[in-house]
Amino acid sequence: MLTQTLRQLEEDALVKRQVFNVVPPHVVYQLSDQGQAVTGMIDQLDAWVRASSSSPPMPERSATK
Repeated sequence: MLTQTLRQLEEDALVKRQVFNVVPPHVVYQLSDQGQAVTGMIDQLDAWVRASSSSPPMPERSATK
């Protein structure tokens, strides 16, 4: 499931995938420029959901920008 999600994000140009030819295999994912561009919108959506939710608050996500 995680691999499928990461591949879809890569196909949508939101993440970049870097493969290192080592044993065991090593792959690094990072946000692309396009992925970085949408983080503000995602943060706004997150704030709206938190403000609108009647559920107990969830911990803030760490800011790794």
